[in-house]
Amino acid sequence: MSTIIQSGGFAGVVATIGKFTVTIVISIFKALYSALRSTFQIRPNPNKDYKWYNLLKWKYGHLWVYIWLCIKTCLYLIIFVFGGPIVIVFGIAYLYMKLYSKLDERNDAVEKKSDNSN
Repeated sequence: MSTIIQSGGFAGVVATIGKFTVTIVISIFKALYSALRSTFQIRPNPNKDYKWYNLLKWKYGHLWVYIWLCIKTCLYLIIFVFGGPIVIVFGIAYLYMKLYSKLDERNDAVEKKSDNSN
């Protein structure tokens, strides 16, 4: 059996590629950690000029601000969905009340126009 002895080569390149890949993965996880931390944070404001139980002064992450905005928008849409038809019904009732109040008025202009055409 013959033994092959390798001379030279790139044995250190494989280790360098692995080290480079691990460095990239670690830096990606650090960036994701910072982004997720700012997105999901709920903590008191570092300025201690208020009581800890005053939740309006706390710092909230971007996700929680977005969820609060979505909740408010949903409530406004619900109010307008139920309020819109009610306003339309009142508008139609107002229109018919005005029309009914004008039914007892006499319009001589129509009669004069029909007399002139003969």
